Amino acid sequence: RLAAPMATVTVAQYLLPVISVMVAGHNGELQLSGVALATSFTNVSGFSIMYGLAGALETLCGQAYGAKQYEKIGTYTYSAIASNIP
Repeated sequence: RLAAPMATVTVAQYLLPVISVMVAGHNGELQLSGVALATSFTNVSGFSIMYGLAGALETLCGQAYGAKQYEKIGTYTYSAIASNIP
């Protein structure tokens, strides 16, 4: 029941940079290379860190919730948010 909406959101998230590159490609070579470089830099520097923290947060919060240690959920969440702020 929830798989189709979640799959749709995931596909849409991955297609967003592709659409940006396609639009920039219609404007010229320089614009295309700039968008491709920015997309690559963002994927390497920003998204990989966020996905790593989100994966760890999912595991830790799930364990804390199962153990009924609700205070730890807040601590983990705030720590992840604080470590994402440059």
